[in-house]
Amino acid sequence: MNLRKIALFSIGPLATAVLGIITLPLLSWYFDQVDIGRIAIYQSVIALSGLFLSFGMDQAYVREYHEKVNKPKLFKNCTGFSAVIIILLAIISFTLSIDFSKYLFDIESVYINWILVISIICYVTTHFITINLRMEEEALVYSLSKALFKFIFIMLLCVVIIFSYEMNFVTLISTYGFSYLISSFLVLYYNRKFVLSSVKQSFEKKEIKSLLKLGLPLTFSGIAYWGLTSLDKFFLKEISDFKELAIYSVAISFASAGTILQTVFSTIWAPTVYKWVANGQGEDEINKVADIILGLVLILFSLVGMFSWVVEFILPDKYSGVASIMVICISCPLFYTLSEVTKVGIGVSRRSIYSLLSSSIACAINIAGNLLLIPNYGALGAAMSTALSFWIFLVLRTEFSLFLWDKLSLNKSKIYIWTLSVLFVAIASSFFNDSYYKYLSIFIWTVYFVIVAILWKVQFKLVIFRARKT
Repeated sequence: MNLRKIALFSIGPLATAVLGIITLPLLSWYFDQVDIGRIAIYQSVIALSGLFLSFGMDQAYVREYHEKVNKPKLFKNCTGFSAVIIILLAIISFTLSIDFSKYLFDIESVYINWILVISIICYVTTHFITINLRMEEEALVYSLSKALFKFIFIMLLCVVIIFSYEMNFVTLISTYGFSYLISSFLVLYYNRKFVLSSVKQSFEKKEIKSLLKLGLPLTFSGIAYWGLTSLDKFFLKEISDFKELAIYSVAISFASAGTILQTVFSTIWAPTVYKWVANGQGEDEINKVADIILGLVLILFSLVGMFSWVVEFILPDKYSGVASIMVICISCPLFYTLSEVTKVGIGVSRRSIYSLLSSSIACAINIAGNLLLIPNYGALGAAMSTALSFWIFLVLRTEFSLFLWDKLSLNKSKIYIWTLSVLFVAIASSFFNDSYYKYLSIFIWTVYFVIVAILWKVQFKLVIFRARKT
């Protein structure tokens, strides 16, 4: 994959991050903290529904795409099963009058239930279509489609604010729901020829069973990972309150800028590394990439630590706790990105059960950490628990990878020591609340940045040189 295509694939994550940063001040100034907390639960439920209701067929589509000549037929077999199950579940839930809004948001509302169901359907639909765009290597369209929802949401939110609609949870979730609906329609319209071609195909039961056999195990791994990233929000809701959840969710949203590295790297890494392995040259290259990504992770930690105070000027005073915990929150996407390099042995050996095991153990530790820390520290406790769990997730993936692929050679001691040190600094700096200690925190992160920049100077120069050459 050349530099131009990588840049095009990078537009989506970058645009999404920028639009997200624009969205946060609007939400925090115009909506109550409780409603922001409820939206965090809404987004987590949609993410879980997308994982569960895809039944791993999205991953099966990716794996089988290059093996099948009839792509529309493969698409229908992958999406048709999910579509039928979603419709059946929607009918059953409304027939039995299951009040999701009461359980999730402490509000009884049939309207909110409908918005939730429509949002889930649109999310799953868009997800499958964007995966097809990715496989067709329509890099620019793929990137724009990933950022489309955020753009539409900001437009609708501005309309709501300008015309002074009532700023409550119903208004907010309606804005989200209509954003999902409009973005889903636009993505469908752009891909209408492929979708219509797929609709005309016939189902093939044998192939569906084969796809389910391939995809379902990956679903459980995905759900375990969802638990690692999202259960903390539900614990905050139950153990603490929606206000603490709002502070935590805003901090995570700012820290999600780290997903730019995660998304771009994940897009180009898998095909590249397996090509290296097939040519018998992967071991040394993987070690070099792991060292470079480790350096980038430490640099990004340092930059967030140095400039986290800026968010205090764009958020209301009631979100004063955001700046102190967002550095911890960025550990999730950054440690995950690093683990994508170190876990390559799991992929090479095709022992995906170890991915599930890594996620499950880390998720269990996060649950215990949340129960222990949230009662005393609230949002900060949830952030510390999740960060530590992601560090353990990184260690488990690395150890399993080295165990399964004996040809792999990684400097794991260097990885563990540096990531643990940066996590310690992030947690320690979160307790620096008054002005003096904030300056001390900025100073510490600046020193850390300089040390990392010096130690990784040669590796970064090599990356820049190769990028220019490409």
